[in-house]
Amino acid sequence: MRTTTTPKYITVRDDMLYQIRSGQLQSGERVASRREICEKYGISNMTAYKVQAELQKTGLTKIISGQGLFVNNTQLSNHAEDSNDKLKKVRIIGAKLAIGSQTVFGSRLITGMREQCDKSGLEFNIQYIDVSMPYTGILRNGYKVAPDEGLVFFSHSLLLPEIVLLLMAPKIRTVLINNFFQGSPSVFVDNRHGIHEIFDYVESKGCKKIFYAANLTASHNKFNENEHIECFKEEIFNRKLNGRVMASDNYNEVVKIVAEEKPEAVLFPSDTSALIFRRIFQKHLNEMPLLIGFDNISDNEPGLESLTTYEINCKAMGIAAIELLQEFGNCNGIPFNRRIPGKMLIR
Repeated sequence: MRTTTTPKYITVRDDMLYQIRSGQLQSGERVASRREICEKYGISNMTAYKVQAELQKTGLTKIISGQGLFVNNTQLSNHAEDSNDKLKKVRIIGAKLAIGSQTVFGSRLITGMREQCDKSGLEFNIQYIDVSMPYTGILRNGYKVAPDEGLVFFSHSLLLPEIVLLLMAPKIRTVLINNFFQGSPSVFVDNRHGIHEIFDYVESKGCKKIFYAANLTASHNKFNENEHIECFKEEIFNRKLNGRVMASDNYNEVVKIVAEEKPEAVLFPSDTSALIFRRIFQKHLNEMPLLIGFDNISDNEPGLESLTTYEINCKAMGIAAIELLQEFGNCNGIPFNRRIPGKMLIR
């Protein structure tokens, strides 16, 4: 099992960013010097230099020659304290690999958002960001969110520091797609419904020994994966079936386990992972278990036409994101998060 350690300079940078966004460091106030950073956090001068460089990349700090590093204007919103502006504009922010026109999930998501915006008379915009870069420029050049603007985030990856700052900012309407941040509304795939529907199907096929191939997914977001595992274990227990979670990101290892233990059905976190498994498995054995995918977002991939899967309703998720922005701040009977069910595609 691989483990990763967050570099020290990133930990210190994030702590100092929190001080800025929480108001502990005010606009125009001097940030700790390199020596002070070394002493406070117990790091080397070189690491402190990297911390300061990272802070400058955010656009939240600036160097004043001969004086040091100072906090820039960190107000991210134009909202007045008594503002009750209605939503007029929506912006979705994400990587092209997540929301570009060639993506299945993202393009369907945006179709739903556009339709709901047109229906509600809202302006709709797309902002692409490069998630491979430490800072993407969202917060540079004095960027502020207008009082009548709402933001939707879907990057198919871990939340970037700039996005976290926007999520933490008061009075800004934000919605996350398939991601979680404490205090912010989100739209999620209804994983519990999906796993339940899958189990109904595999039981209808007489399968009693069922495995789940966890971790075989390209997504960095583990929220859905953790829910899949939790729901899988619950279904196994409630239905009194023979089940196992194969928590490996190595296809050959999973193939070996399945070949040796011969489950009747194998569930996957995505269609792509199910198809890769099948190609590898067929090279070694002919006795294929029932394979079930999850997402149906690999439209043109060879072999998909013969793979039963749980299809995510991406368009409905886009509609729900706009509805949440429209309802933002109204907690009277409105769920904070939305779970969007999909359906089984029996092929």
